[in-house]
Amino acid sequence: MRQIKRKQNVIIFSAGESIRNGNVEYIKRKLDDSDILCFDWQSLFSQAHNMEQIALLPALLKKIPTFDFALIVAEGVDTVKLRGNDECSAIRDNVIFELGLCTMALGAERVILLAEDNVRIPEDLVGVGKMGIEYVTFSSGSREPAIGKVGEIIGKKADLLTERFMLQLGEIIEHINKNSEQVSPVFVGAAVSSAEAYFINFIVRLFENIDKGFSRREHPEKVYQCPDRIKLRICLPPAVNMSARSMISVYFKKHGYEDFFIVNAGIRGLFFNGMFDESGSSLLIVDVPTSITASYVLVNSVLNIDSDADYDTSAEKRFITKEMDIYAFALNKLLSPEVARKRLSFIRDGKKAERVLNQLQNVSIEFVDITR
Repeated sequence: MRQIKRKQNVIIFSAGESIRNGNVEYIKRKLDDSDILCFDWQSLFSQAHNMEQIALLPALLKKIPTFDFALIVAEGVDTVKLRGNDECSAIRDNVIFELGLCTMALGAERVILLAEDNVRIPEDLVGVGKMGIEYVTFSSGSREPAIGKVGEIIGKKADLLTERFMLQLGEIIEHINKNSEQVSPVFVGAAVSSAEAYFINFIVRLFENIDKGFSRREHPEKVYQCPDRIKLRICLPPAVNMSARSMISVYFKKHGYEDFFIVNAGIRGLFFNGMFDESGSSLLIVDVPTSITASYVLVNSVLNIDSDADYDTSAEKRFITKEMDIYAFALNKLLSPEVARKRLSFIRDGKKAERVLNQLQNVSIEFVDITR
């Protein structure tokens, strides 16, 4: 699969003073220069009907998970008195609460604390030895080096966490393979379950039955023999919505992909789109999985949790982008030879299973804007 590197979405939490004194805007501008998309916490409530009455906690709970990272800006806007009557600069209590929410929603590795060097950090955050979350300090007269370091951390962590996710996904699939005969496979999240269903019900079924021949939908009476060369190009839109199915149809017609079908592909016929070169004995199959709309339904349900605000389309876009990432990761893992071989164990004919396995090497996955 071609690696797609998209811009990381980062939510910035801070005290109101950090917005009013321009520090948050400065941080956003500097990180934007590093191709990192930043949003300050006020944007989460832009759809609120009444800021004095909005249910803040539900809004935070449903929107924080739509981001890739959280950046907590800790300036010493408060002064607290410690045991022994010592006074020191401290983080605003709301910011500490939001730091905790972000850690629970995104994981400690996706939370970065950017703190003024004279600010007291709670002992539970510092711990013994290394902090659980990334910790960068800055002085009021020199912010730029610290912000540059934050950008580097986000870039490195995005690559590292993607690699780790792929390993974890492999372990999940391995567990399912081992226990599939004892229990029904259960997946958490619409993207992973949709990818698994698409792999078995379309990709494997296609290559398992293409040797029977196929027909153009316009001329079902003529059956073409399986060509020598077959390629399957899977196109994933960066985001989906309820009109995705109709957009898929338009995309196929606009690019001249014909309608084909295999009459008997197991319990029912199998329809697909593509380009067939009979003289050259080659077939290009292009498919946009319709099952990805399940991710939209899931996201829509989460974001409709009542918080006295209008539906947030920006949060929807971020959430769907993450779902599409997971769909692509899962599908890529399922197509890998070591995983695919285990998933094809239900095909009793050894030669057919080997043929399907070989055909899987001719599958490519890419993100395509199907509206163009």
